[in-house]
Amino acid sequence: MKGQFLPSCQKFVAPPTWGYIFMKSKLLRIFLASLLITVVIPTSRANAACSISAHCYGEESTHVQVIDGILAKITPSCIGVPAGNFATDEIWLASQDFAYWVEVGYIMNFATINGLSQGLLGFWYDSRPGHTQAEHVMLTNPPLIERQAEIRKSATNTYLVALGGAANKTSTDNSMTPYWGNIGSEITSSAGVSYSNFSRMEYHENGSWSTELFAPTATVNAPQTQSWITLTSAMNAGVPC
Repeated sequence: MKGQFLPSCQKFVAPPTWGYIFMKSKLLRIFLASLLITVVIPTSRANAACSISAHCYGEESTHVQVIDGILAKITPSCIGVPAGNFATDEIWLASQDFAYWVEVGYIMNFATINGLSQGLLGFWYDSRPGHTQAEHVMLTNPPLIERQAEIRKSATNTYLVALGGAANKTSTDNSMTPYWGNIGSEITSSAGVSYSNFSRMEYHENGSWSTELFAPTATVNAPQTQSWITLTSAMNAGVPC
């Protein structure tokens, strides 16, 4: 829920000297990405206690020039929070300033969120200026098994939203210009847990899926964690069980 509350960490944008914005060769970008390492960007809020007003993230972010989709397989090990809070294992597609975003994945919800019942759910959410922010239930009390989550622009102002085991949904009348593709965990209480394996981490660009994230950057707010299994394509992230 990126735009609902003030994020607890600022996103890092690679400086122009990387030059990949101007590269037209996808192969060249992928080659250069293999030479890069994840950078963890701390902020003055990085060690603040997680709360409803200051969410904590354990995630990786990717950006390419014309990104229009994000995908990952999510396999949760555990997810739980105290009353009045929520935790997620999910993916996001968002505009540069997070005024627009779409997200999908698992949520344990004991907070008051427009459109969501309480308990363990498969969910999706979209938000944009001029529209009411609202969650949508895709699965109720689902088993914690591997599910592929996908968000992809499928037509003008329309985004396909998919989660394994649930009927596909669409975010319509959505004029978002995607900039970020994010994968990971979000939590509102340091007393909660939300830990998952994320694999097949890919972005969509110019009609095709990549085989990995490009030059990912990490946001890790304690007690969240993140560790690569296969650099740029598979990781563990979240608050350990």
